[in-house]
Amino acid sequence: MAYEFIRNTDLNAPGFFSQSDWQFGHDPPFVKPAFNRNQYGINFGGPLVKDKLFYFIDWEVSAKH
Repeated sequence: MAYEFIRNTDLNAPGFFSQSDWQFGHDPPFVKPAFNRNQYGINFGGPLVKDKLFYFIDWEVSAKH
């Protein structure tokens, strides 16, 4: 099985009160902090001896921007 976990600034939600305070002129608009991360991986496994012995291999790479 191969997978990718992605998280970036575009998917972050702003705070609940950040936009309402700006609309009333109290603070400048909320700026989301930059955070980008990609994690890639692959894993597989299976039985060597039925109901006795198995193997499992996992490999993962994490990259920050």
